[in-house]
Amino acid sequence: MKIVISLDYRVTIPGDWKGNCVGLRGTDKKDLTCTAVREKNEIHLTDAVATKDIIPDVIEFVIEGL
Repeated sequence: MKIVISLDYRVTIPGDWKGNCVGLRGTDKKDLTCTAVREKNEIHLTDAVATKDIIPDVIEFVIEGL
């Protein structure tokens, strides 16, 4: 499942952002794959929930370096 985070226009994604995201709860793993889509001001998480049969009620993660 892909998770899309739309950022407020006042928040910018730094050009040197490394895509560091950490799963805290409800994710399959701790180190998540995050990709910046700067033209839409979005961050996409592509592997937060990939192997679970039931989608968790709560998904918590941290986006580092914004």
